[in-house]
Amino acid sequence: MNSEVSSALQVLKEYSGIETKIPASEEEKVRLQKSLLLIVAEADYFNLGICASSYDEGFSALGSYLRAFDYEFDISRDEVDNDVPIYIKFNGEKLSKIVSEYSGNYRGVLVTIFCETNESILGTYGHLPLFLFD
Repeated sequence: MNSEVSSALQVLKEYSGIETKIPASEEEKVRLQKSLLLIVAEADYFNLGICASSYDEGFSALGSYLRAFDYEFDISRDEVDNDVPIYIKFNGEKLSKIVSEYSGNYRGVLVTIFCETNESILGTYGHLPLFLFD
C-alpha cells in the first residue's frame, strides 16, 4: 500500500464512528473529501448508506456524493413521506437504490468499499457528514 492510500485511510478512520464527526475547518473538509475520493477511485465499487432527517436531505446527500464520485445515476425519488427520517442504500456495483423510513438517531453517510486487488482499503467508513460534497 502506498503512502498516499495509507494517509487517506487514516483520515477516513479519524472520521469513522457511531457519531458523525464534522470537519472543524474548510481545510479539514477538503482533506476528508480528497481522502474519500482517492479510496473510492481505488475501489472496484462502493455502497452508500445514508441516514437522513428527511427525504430531501437524503436525496441531496446521495446526489452530491454521486456527483463527487463521477457517477451518472437517475436518482428518481420513491414514494416515501417527505417529513420522516429515511435510509437510502445505494449499490455502486448494480447502480440501484433502496429507500425506507428510518427510526434510528444516526445521521450521516456510511461508505463501504469493495476491492479484490487491494484488501487494505476494504471496509466501511463513516458516518461521514451528509453535506461533505455540498
